[in-house]
Amino acid sequence: MSLFPCLRTVCVVLAAVLSIACGNGDPVAALVQNVPTRPSADVPRVPGTKVFEAVRAVPDVDPGIDHFMEVAGVVPLEVTEEAIVGEVTSLVWLDGHWYLTDKLQQKVFCFRQDGRFVRAFGGLGQGPGEFQSVRTIRVAFDDHLAIADLQFGAIHLFRPDGTFVRRVQPHIDGKVFLSRIQFEWPREDLLIMARFASADPVAPLHVALDPDASSPRVLFGFGRRNPAATEALARGVGLKAFTAFARVGDTIWSGSPYETVVSVFDLDGYFHADLGTDIARNPETMLQAEDVEGLADVTDPRGETVRNLVQKGANHMILPVDDRVLVWLGEAFDLYDRAGNLIHGNLKTHRMIPVGTGDGLLVTRVPPGLTIDEAVRHYGGEAIRNHLETHEYPGYDNPFLVLYRFREEAFTQTRESLDLN
Repeated sequence: MSLFPCLRTVCVVLAAVLSIACGNGDPVAALVQNVPTRPSADVPRVPGTKVFEAVRAVPDVDPGIDHFMEVAGVVPLEVTEEAIVGEVTSLVWLDGHWYLTDKLQQKVFCFRQDGRFVRAFGGLGQGPGEFQSVRTIRVAFDDHLAIADLQFGAIHLFRPDGTFVRRVQPHIDGKVFLSRIQFEWPREDLLIMARFASADPVAPLHVALDPDASSPRVLFGFGRRNPAATEALARGVGLKAFTAFARVGDTIWSGSPYETVVSVFDLDGYFHADLGTDIARNPETMLQAEDVEGLADVTDPRGETVRNLVQKGANHMILPVDDRVLVWLGEAFDLYDRAGNLIHGNLKTHRMIPVGTGDGLLVTRVPPGLTIDEAVRHYGGEAIRNHLETHEYPGYDNPFLVLYRFREEAFTQTRESLDLN
């Protein structure tokens, strides 16, 4: 794995600087006062690295994700008067239950493992525990649930029983400065927020805050920006993009918009390694470095340059599943172990659209109102057909969760075929 010098931004937020920065419309200028360089530290290696890296050389390996994963089952979400689910945007697993966000009703729904309805909480509004644009849900410290509201840039904290605890709205001088709601809340005193907008090329990509302060206090920033995308933003061109971001054990994995490389940091923001730098990508379907250079000259966010970039695969989601990590690139998956060793790159997705992980499973969803043929064609391929037919999918009023698990025999067979056991 290639390494580059660590950039950990120690944020010194002074009132006078904040006033100037916010007046200029770029509050994050106040976050880049001190940028000391730290030594790099490699991600710990685990036994069997050579086996995983050699998987790519096995000629009979199917280059699709279904070589390593299979459908474990389909869960129809129970329909009741209280449980009519619209559009699932995010999902987590906690204490034997699925918790999922519904952006149409602005609610959080809780279901048992088998899909039986338990409770719903939240709802449209501006009061405590209410949402205007619910998006991401995460398991936070001490088994709390943290839910992001995109409209207000706020994080709402709940207990698993749906009891509202508090709301955190990260801001500087009263101005919300976070542009996308991807986050992790690993400790009560550490809330890590991903990708806030700045036209400053040396501003950190992510920030860590102390959410317990009366006004959330910035602790540090980390992560590098894409120079071309930052230059476009400086000219007022907002670019739609995904930020892949997830906690993996005691590390943060971050995939910048318009890139296929994933960077690994510890929870204190120190850089460890870049992943995926040596994976060859199909230039017709996956982003290349030279594609992104064109962003620097973009004047129209709906123009041909941006359309071509959006259509190509890039970092969308990082999905920890037990002791492995899937990086979803839209067109394909890269598969790693938790230590950052590449197992296989460019695994075709077969129309998987993940909404989350949990209980050792990757979870996608099939919306209601389709025929089985439409569901198969758009949401998972032939592998889900029998499961949908068994559960009488047509006519069902709630989404189905499709559960994928790793095929452990695939890893065993690979070891045996390479004579590396």
